[in-house]
Amino acid sequence: MTTQPRKDTIQDTLSDKESEAFRKASTTSDASTLTSVIDSAHADSNKQNFNEGQNAKSNRKGQDLKSKVDAGKNQNGERKLSAAQKSSDGVSSDGSGGSNMKKKFVKVKAGGAQDHDSAKPWDEDINYSFAQDKENFVGQFQTDEYQLIRGYLEGSGVQLRLYYNKLEPFGDKLATLCIVHGLGEHCGRYMEMADHFAKQGFVVHMLDLRGFGQSGYPRANATLEELHKDIEVLLRQASKNLPLFIYCHSMGCGLTASLLMRNPYLSISGVIFTSGLFGFPIAKDMNWGRRNAVKFMSQHLGEVVLNIGINPTALSRNNFNVRKLFDDRLCIPIVGMTLARTLVDIIEYSVPNAHQFTYPCLIIHGNADTVTNCSDSVRFYKKVISEDKTLKIFDGGYHELQYDTEKELLKKIMSDWLLERANKSPRNFSDMPPLKVGLPKRTLSQKLKILVLILLAVFYFVYLKRFRGHKLYSTSFRTLFYPLFYIKNVLLKKHGWRI
Repeated sequence: MTTQPRKDTIQDTLSDKESEAFRKASTTSDASTLTSVIDSAHADSNKQNFNEGQNAKSNRKGQDLKSKVDAGKNQNGERKLSAAQKSSDGVSSDGSGGSNMKKKFVKVKAGGAQDHDSAKPWDEDINYSFAQDKENFVGQFQTDEYQLIRGYLEGSGVQLRLYYNKLEPFGDKLATLCIVHGLGEHCGRYMEMADHFAKQGFVVHMLDLRGFGQSGYPRANATLEELHKDIEVLLRQASKNLPLFIYCHSMGCGLTASLLMRNPYLSISGVIFTSGLFGFPIAKDMNWGRRNAVKFMSQHLGEVVLNIGINPTALSRNNFNVRKLFDDRLCIPIVGMTLARTLVDIIEYSVPNAHQFTYPCLIIHGNADTVTNCSDSVRFYKKVISEDKTLKIFDGGYHELQYDTEKELLKKIMSDWLLERANKSPRNFSDMPPLKVGLPKRTLSQKLKILVLILLAVFYFVYLKRFRGHKLYSTSFRTLFYPLFYIKNVLLKKHGWRI
C-alpha cells in the first residue's frame, strides 16, 4: 500500500515519453530494471529539451541577423555602404555612381587634361551595340528617321537562309543602296554606314553572304557561283521604283565586279568600290604554281581550312576598331580551300576583263593598304570603259577606311557622289532576268583550239631539239613551220641564244 502513492507520484512528474516507459516497466518486479528505464527516459527527455533549446536560440539569432540586414538597406532594397566601402567599390558616395570603372579610371590626354569622353566611340558605336544585343537579332525596330527590319531570306541552296537587314527611311526616299561585305566579316559591321545613308534618304539593304556572319552554310567555303547567287538575292530586294546603287568592300568588290561584268545590261545607277580585292597583296607570293595548286586542291580537298594570313592591326589605325574586331565572334580568320579557289578566280578574272565593266563607279583605296593592293584598284580603274568613273586615293589610308580616321571624309565623298547621281538617274529599277553567275565556261571549240596550240608548240620544240641533222630539217618542215623558224632565227639568234 505504501508503494502505490510513490508510483503515482513518480508517474505524475514524468513526461509523456517517460510515462510510457514507466508503464511498460512497472509490470516487472525488478526494481533495478525499473530504475534504469526511468533514468534512460530522463536522459532522452533532457536531450530533446536541449535540441529544442538550441533550435530556438538559432531562430532568435536568425531573426536578429535579418533585422540587422533589413536595417542596412534603403527603401528600394539596395544595400547601404559606408563611405570607405563605396570608395573601395568605385561607387560615388552621393549615389550617382552606377558602374564605376569609368569613374575609377579616367583617361588623360597628351596635355595632361582628363578625357571623360574617350570611351564614347566604343560604348555608343551602333555596329558594336547591335552585334552584342541578342534582343535585336530579328524583328522590326525604329528610330526617329527610319525603321530597321532584321530577319532571314531564303537563299539558293538546300535549307539555306541568309541573314538580312533593311533600313527604310520614313520620309522621301531617294534611291536603294545594297551593301556587300568583305572577307571574314558580316553586314553588322556596316550598321554605322547604313545608318548614315538611311538618314539621307536611301533605302539600305544588306545581308551576310553564305558561310559568313549569321547566315547558313559551312563557314567561309563557298564557290564563286554560290556567292554570286547571294548577291542576286540581295539585288532582288531593291525597290522597283527607285534607282539602285551598290556599295561593296574588299572581297565584295571582286564579287560584285565579276557579277556585273557577266551581266552588263542591268539597270544599276552606280557602284562604289572601297579597298577592292582586284589582285594579290604585295606580301603574298601567289605565283602561277601556287595558284594552280590551290585550284587542284579545291577539287579534292575542298574542306581543308587555311589561315587567311591577315594582320588585324593592319586593317585600321583606330585602336578601338581593332579591339572590337577581336571581340567580334562573327569575324572569322579562316577560309576553306573552295573559297580560296574563289578568291583566285576573282583576281584572275577581274582586271583582265575590266574592259567589260560598263557601270558608273567610284573606286576608293588607301595607298598604305597591305591587305589588298592599291595599285590593282588603279589598274582596274584604267581598264574600265565606263564614261562615268572616279578614282580617290587616300594617302596613308589602311584597309578599313570606313572605321578609320578618314571615316567622316569617306562618308562625305560617298554621299556627294551618290546624291549627285540619284537625282539624275531614272527612278526605276526594272525586273532582273536570271543572272549569269560564276565565270564564263569555255566552249568545246575553245578547248580544242587550246589543245591544238599546245601540241604544236610541244612538237615544234622537240623537233628543233632532236632532229637538227635530219634531211627534212631544211626542206618540207622548214616550209611548214617557216613563221616559227623566223622567230627563232630573228629573235633568238640575234641575242646569241641557241635552242
